[in-house]
Amino acid sequence: MNPLSMTTTMKKITTNFLRTAGLSLAAAAVALCGMTACTNDDNIIADEPATGQPAAVTTYQVSIPASFGGDGTTRAVDYNSETGGLDATFTTADNIVVYLNKGAKSCYSTESKDVFSKLHPDQAGKSANLTGTMKFVKNYELDTSEPSAWATLEVNDQLTLYYNTANGVFDYSGQTGTLAGLSGYDFAEAKVTVESATGTPTDGYTATTTKAQFKNVQSMFRLNFSGLPTGVGVKSVTVSSAGGKLYTGNVTTGDVSVTLDDAARTANGEGVVYAALRFDALGSGETDDVTFDVTGTDDVLYTATKTSPSGGFANGKYYKSSIALAPAPTVLTGTVNLASITRDATIGDGATLTGTLSSNVKITIADDAAVTLDGVTINGVYDGTSYAWAGLTCEGDATITLSGTNTVKGFYRSYPGIQPGPAGTTFTIQGSGSLAASSNGGAPGIGPDAGGTCGNIVIQGSATVTAKGGSNAAGIGSAATVLYGSGYSASVCGDITIGGSANVTATGGQQAAGIGTGKGWNSSNKTKCGDIRIEGGTVTATGGMGAAAIGSSWYSQCGTITITEGITSVTATKVGTEATGIIGVGYSSTCGTVSIAPGLTDATDGNTRTITKP
Repeated sequence: MNPLSMTTTMKKITTNFLRTAGLSLAAAAVALCGMTACTNDDNIIADEPATGQPAAVTTYQVSIPASFGGDGTTRAVDYNSETGGLDATFTTADNIVVYLNKGAKSCYSTESKDVFSKLHPDQAGKSANLTGTMKFVKNYELDTSEPSAWATLEVNDQLTLYYNTANGVFDYSGQTGTLAGLSGYDFAEAKVTVESATGTPTDGYTATTTKAQFKNVQSMFRLNFSGLPTGVGVKSVTVSSAGGKLYTGNVTTGDVSVTLDDAARTANGEGVVYAALRFDALGSGETDDVTFDVTGTDDVLYTATKTSPSGGFANGKYYKSSIALAPAPTVLTGTVNLASITRDATIGDGATLTGTLSSNVKITIADDAAVTLDGVTINGVYDGTSYAWAGLTCEGDATITLSGTNTVKGFYRSYPGIQPGPAGTTFTIQGSGSLAASSNGGAPGIGPDAGGTCGNIVIQGSATVTAKGGSNAAGIGSAATVLYGSGYSASVCGDITIGGSANVTATGGQQAAGIGTGKGWNSSNKTKCGDIRIEGGTVTATGGMGAAAIGSSWYSQCGTITITEGITSVTATKVGTEATGIIGVGYSSTCGTVSIAPGLTDATDGNTRTITKP
């Protein structure tokens, strides 16, 4: 890093640094914290020199013996062979910035107000003497032409040495991802104690200290990314910490970005990135989730999250990590033609979907989003265990407004056409268009996946909805109980409400209700749905063998069923005689109270029950 030359830039960096400079290496190998700068009047160091010290001392000639890694924590990258050998060496061009610590106060070494003074090794090698002249300004605002602006060195003062920096700031920005480039970010720190500070104005002043043993303040990483398409390399990487543990300078704020150029990608290989990353210390047994957002050379965003080792990353260590990427979901808004989507995407609030989805990708509706379907076709493909998702998947509360004719079919057989959000959320269909929703096998037209759970389902407005359940799954409602190894998972959905002037046709799969529950496994593993309310519109429901048309099916449990006087008509048909009720109880199942509003016409003809407004 070049020395700072502009006064305003110097002031900004110095003031920021003085707020954060100084680590306690014994307490945390990665933290820079706690040191308060000499920027307040009450923090200015007293002018009186110590006994035997000269007044108005300004400049010291120093020579500090130094080496790397007295305790084994040193630069751990062998830049030639990647062996991880502890081969750090000084060069005579290295920069070491020095701060003088007076108790809780820190004063920076400076040649002038605008430029830090620095020490340099007197020879190349694993050890050297760090030589140069030092003077320490107490406060940036003081007039440095006055002797009182400068601090004197005293025995037992502590100096903090910052290696590989021109301004005392460990700046991790600007990395290009190459192995050789890591040397520019191989920052280290040491603390020494002043043993003597002597001299005269005529002869000059000298200071001696204890030996400096430098320790890294970051870790080094070789990140090997996989999951990118053939021929696609890494364009840039942004690294972030879920716990806010990642440093960008001398403070734990923000992310660290690494941008590769063509030469870097050629040197590294398409998926390899080298980075210097500094993380705050973690407590015993504590971990942190680190996310890597990778922009490929195809300008597509890919992502992965990995958990740190217990206790975090150790400074001075070299980590080789294999990271499997997946395309990051894209949040789309405005008018979105499904034909243009080629990877998983999330649909944001206010979006209008049109067109036919031609790729086998997952389409998710964001939490609390209102989305319009206007002439949408999603025909999910069942291909073994591939494409394990619904035609449309809701993250949370969601509202779909129908316009035109729409068809949504799930992908993998155990997923529905439309999967509402989790328990406690509400999925609403409204508008004046139409929707045909179905699964590709054993899931509802609208409801959870097999063995899964969903929240409430509401159909209102003047929408026309046709929902067909797959094997053992309701048309609208829960799926079946499934067996996973030696355990069972029973499907559950929330309340189902139909109102307005909606026109709803719901057909259950084999042994499942048209509106209500899918098939349970046995009396101990029942599927469930909440209350069912039909408050308006025209409803036609057909159940499978042994299931009610509206209510419970085999080995299942349904809440209360209420049909109010606001309806136009409800036509319910069951198959066979196993189900106790056409509306209500299925085979070996239970159901809450069935309430039909007084004044409605209620007629049963064989297995069909018709309720109409006179």
